[in-house]
Amino acid sequence: MATDTMKNTKYSLFLCLGLLIYLALASCSTPTHIGATKPTAVVDERHIEEIMATGRPLAAVRYLDKRSINAQPAEQAELKLRSIEILFDQGYPELASSRLHTLEGNLGKPSLMNRHQILQAQSFLLQSQPAAALQILPAISGNMSTSTQVRLLKTRALAQGRSNLTTKALLSRQSLASLLTTDSARFSNYDQIWYLLNKQSTTELLETKSTIQHPDLDGWIKFALAIKAAQKERSSLTEEFQNWSAFHPRHPLVSSYGQQLIEKIASTAVKPKFITLLLPFSGGLASSSAAIRDGFFAAYFDDSNNPERPTLLIKDSGEDPTVIWQHYNAAVEQGSELVVGPLRKEAVSQLAFATQLPVPTIALNYAQEQQAQLPDNLTQFGLLPEDEARQMAEYAIQKQLSHAVIFAADSSWSNRIADAFMTHYSALGGTNLKLGRFTPESSDFSTAIRSTLNITESLNRNRLLKNALAAKLEFIPTRRQDADLIFLVASPEEARQIKPQLKFHYAGDIPVFTTSHAFTGEIDLNADHDLNGLIYVDIPWILNQQTSGIPQQVKSIWPQSQQYARLYALGADAYRLLPSIGDLKTNTESFIDGNTGRLSMDASGRIHRKLQLAQFIKGKPVSLQFDVTPTIPQSE
Repeated sequence: MATDTMKNTKYSLFLCLGLLIYLALASCSTPTHIGATKPTAVVDERHIEEIMATGRPLAAVRYLDKRSINAQPAEQAELKLRSIEILFDQGYPELASSRLHTLEGNLGKPSLMNRHQILQAQSFLLQSQPAAALQILPAISGNMSTSTQVRLLKTRALAQGRSNLTTKALLSRQSLASLLTTDSARFSNYDQIWYLLNKQSTTELLETKSTIQHPDLDGWIKFALAIKAAQKERSSLTEEFQNWSAFHPRHPLVSSYGQQLIEKIASTAVKPKFITLLLPFSGGLASSSAAIRDGFFAAYFDDSNNPERPTLLIKDSGEDPTVIWQHYNAAVEQGSELVVGPLRKEAVSQLAFATQLPVPTIALNYAQEQQAQLPDNLTQFGLLPEDEARQMAEYAIQKQLSHAVIFAADSSWSNRIADAFMTHYSALGGTNLKLGRFTPESSDFSTAIRSTLNITESLNRNRLLKNALAAKLEFIPTRRQDADLIFLVASPEEARQIKPQLKFHYAGDIPVFTTSHAFTGEIDLNADHDLNGLIYVDIPWILNQQTSGIPQQVKSIWPQSQQYARLYALGADAYRLLPSIGDLKTNTESFIDGNTGRLSMDASGRIHRKLQLAQFIKGKPVSLQFDVTPTIPQSE
């Protein structure tokens, strides 16, 4: 009896112990809704925002790339989509478009598919295909996240605006306004609304007003009509704004933004009746100034049907940049309402340090140093070589050429271009393997090429081996194998000699990129045959062999113009910029297709150029699309 009792007691103890173990395990494995940890999001937006706040968008992209390496396919798709969105938003659209092409069409989730379609539409906009963008955009849905709705409406509004569907673009902008939560986002959207309205005539504004039934947009249109009337009558913009505000006290424009917009309109809406072209027609830059002047005049005479075409005054700024203010003030005193010039970099720097300029000024160069605060009236426009170098770096990364050797002349000018390429290339994730130098205007570049391509090391190893073995050896030197790109900074004469020597030194299969400075601008099939395969960017004036238009007019009047073709184009675009300065300044997404490239302006008033891609084939440059893989000729 006692034994049975002990057995039962032991059994009970084991049963209780087993039950406790089961409950403990169950509590560990069964999730509870009280205080449960939420699953980790695929994209850590907080961390991305922290990186972006430091001004390093490409670091955020690299972080997402690293996260995607070990992620599941569905998670990889989301991480890649986010990286592409960042690239589009932060000014790297070519890289974004290139990455987009690597994504599969079917991403599974409807939310990912929607985002993918929106990005495809952004890529179409990059290729100037707004109709295709509108066709692929999905319909807006309440199931979409707010951020997706915002991107969708922004893209749709841009595509509608570029398709001249102004009314629809305005309605899209108005829908977008209700989703934006920060002043910066709202104000940026207001900029776009104003841009759409400002480019319309009074008649077009009245037609738009009759078709739109929305109180806020109606107020916007009445504001635009009031501003146009004030500009025509040269009355006070501030008074017009105050009168308008009295009838629309709750309109979004009645805010700090409205006053900022009035000030911006006042500073950019000048339609000058009298312009001075202020250039150094005496001294070392006389020939360059003459070419710019003639290009300016060619565009001016081509604009003969414009009833508001200004009167021109030509003024010599001389060789001494320290007296630029004397010439500039004299032009203003003579009645100039806008000045085009100066040309010398040192003279531009003099104006850039001013607190304010009395009249709008389009300098045809860039200040030597970038000041934190520039005069509002100063626009800087020139043939900046750094723009070309950065564009070639972007194209290299787009084509997944991520290891570059840089070969540049040993000069301060070459240093600027090489540094711009290397800095931008590195920021985009590329690796600068080596910077090789050669003596400018040399005729034999073999020593510098062998050193840059590590062929010298190969030769030294062979020499040591021969000495050690005391025997003759069959030997073919080898170049470094880690380079998939050569970026060349050279003059036309240097490039014609270096390109064949690179092939001779076993680098004929490596793509060679350069800038427009390697081409004279004049077609010479015999002299430029050795440039075959070279990939570079150049201006439309040179690459678009037009049968009519300003370039052909200039060529017929001045046959020698090809020698200074890029400067003629600069002069022509300086005139074309006159009516567009206000739009470019108030809308950083706007651009004009000029003779020197696609022109846009940053917040500091600096004009940037997007050039055309080209490759030398059979001795002459042939235009390429940026999504086309360049060819490497088998025979040069």
